[in-house]
Amino acid sequence: MTTEPSPLTNEDLVRALVKELAAHRGHDGAMLRHDQLLSTIGFDSLLTIELVARLEEDLGLEVPDELLTPAAFETVGSVVSLLNDLR
Repeated sequence: MTTEPSPLTNEDLVRALVKELAAHRGHDGAMLRHDQLLSTIGFDSLLTIELVARLEEDLGLEVPDELLTPAAFETVGSVVSLLNDLR
């Protein structure tokens, strides 16, 4: 008998995102704010696509192409909101 994986919580999503953003920035991510623009921490379109791929793999989610918009990846909070909508 296989067990269904536990549903992802908001905290799981935030933790995964902060881990990936902090890995790019080279520190623990403690200073990231919900309203932090990804562009201010060095994320351009290529890094954002790489972030999406890592989050999809880490979280077992799939971000549909139509949701890959600049607004969805503008801030830390907008990414968390998108991930919450997908879980």
